[in-house]
Amino acid sequence: MLKRLFQNKSADEKAVYRLTIQSTDETVEAPENKPLLDAALDADVLFPHNCCAGDCGTCLCRVVSGEVEELMDTGHLIDDDEREEGWVLGCQTLPRSDVVIDIPDL
Repeated sequence: MLKRLFQNKSADEKAVYRLTIQSTDETVEAPENKPLLDAALDADVLFPHNCCAGDCGTCLCRVVSGEVEELMDTGHLIDDDEREEGWVLGCQTLPRSDVVIDIPDL
């Protein structure tokens, strides 16, 4: 019976992961429905950004570990080789596990 209760997660409940910014060694909460950039800014963590729409590339960061989901095709800013190296836009990327990122400008 307990197993059944834990499997029936309410639709309103969202997973919350840990987002660690390797560059500054800060860790914040990152809800599954909030982009990495927003999670960091909500916790008053420095994260370079400008447009917040995936057009400028200012929030470029590298996923060191963890799983993420990109919200849009960012091929105009990030090429396939960079994507394979883990580069994403913080404003267009959702956490899908605990995540460690590196922000090159910090």
